[in-house]
Amino acid sequence: MNNKNISKLKKIIPISFIVVFATFLAIPNTGLYRGEKNARLIAQTENRRITPRPTQSLKSKEFYEQFEKWYQDRLRYRDKAIKRWSDFNLNIGVLNHPKIFRGKNNWLFHKDMIITSFNEPEQKINSIKHLQSYCNEKGKNFILFIPPSKETMYREFFPEQIRNTYKKPDSFFIQSEKLLKNNNINYLSITQNLKEEKLKSSHILYIPVDSHWNYHGASFGADKLLQKISNEHKTKFYEGLNLDGTFLETVHPGDYLSMLGFDPNKNKDTIPWSEKYTNEIFFTDCYTGETLQVGGLLSKINYWEKIHNGELILKNNKSTSDIKILVLSDSYTTFMAPYLAQFAKETIITHYNGYAEKKTKTDMKYLLKRYDPDVVVLEIVDRVFYPGSNKDLFGKFTY
Repeated sequence: MNNKNISKLKKIIPISFIVVFATFLAIPNTGLYRGEKNARLIAQTENRRITPRPTQSLKSKEFYEQFEKWYQDRLRYRDKAIKRWSDFNLNIGVLNHPKIFRGKNNWLFHKDMIITSFNEPEQKINSIKHLQSYCNEKGKNFILFIPPSKETMYREFFPEQIRNTYKKPDSFFIQSEKLLKNNNINYLSITQNLKEEKLKSSHILYIPVDSHWNYHGASFGADKLLQKISNEHKTKFYEGLNLDGTFLETVHPGDYLSMLGFDPNKNKDTIPWSEKYTNEIFFTDCYTGETLQVGGLLSKINYWEKIHNGELILKNNKSTSDIKILVLSDSYTTFMAPYLAQFAKETIITHYNGYAEKKTKTDMKYLLKRYDPDVVVLEIVDRVFYPGSNKDLFGKFTY
């Protein structure tokens, strides 16, 4: 290479580096024009609120602190970079969350979901007794249903160190069932039966990357609940789910993936179903009274928003029974809802202590008068029932 070419290269190389460096600086900032849209995507990935545009004076120190956070929330491709970084860490066995751990078959678990205590047992039993007595006085059957969580059902998937650190919660179950029996509380227990089902089922019963059971586990729970309701009701309206081997596709949530920075909505699974089931289920808005037919698969409806903010009302005009079920529930009932709605004339589901919008309390007088159910089910998953406080669980009930 002659001196002339070398001289040209000496000019081109630094200029090229400057251009590349400037490009890398500029690319993230090209997302700023997208404003709130880009910020919402980042916020969804990181499960937090986006930083608003600063309104303080330029002379204020807070302005520059807020501006930096606002600016970072609008950097282009930041959400993708976070996901790729999380994916890289997951592939090398690192989970970027202090309480999420990996178990057998790459299942994810959360330490806070492992039951380690049974708090205020006497107070909780008294609250449940009061609720049951109130329902019975109004002529309504009452059933307490405490389904087991994934961390309870799949302890054998825990790493050995975690299993040794967090002991089995069996003693809490024995204690609670003794209290429930001694206080004559009508209680549905499925933990042992579900463990037996898990051993013989060809399908997993819980979501590997989430805290909930899937539709296979929920169908078992719904079957046992419907059996109990039917056995205790004057009309034997239920004779089994009668699943015929039909499976419908669905996408499950992935809470733990979301906490790790991944897209939580790519978990495909199946729903055990029957071709005899009907899609002619109607949803009624509890505030406006508007009734619409649920389009397509019943389970695709956004249950959680309706349950958390008010009452989810599902009506089955093809049901041969006249039974109405009111479920005071948490998110575990959302997976049972498609099956409950196939057999009950009307299924009303509302959260027992989640409040938003117009709902500020669990008003039993209002619920029983408005919906006149035949049976009231209180469903609380074990990981919430045992460690939760009596106030948190029952403090907003009014009669």
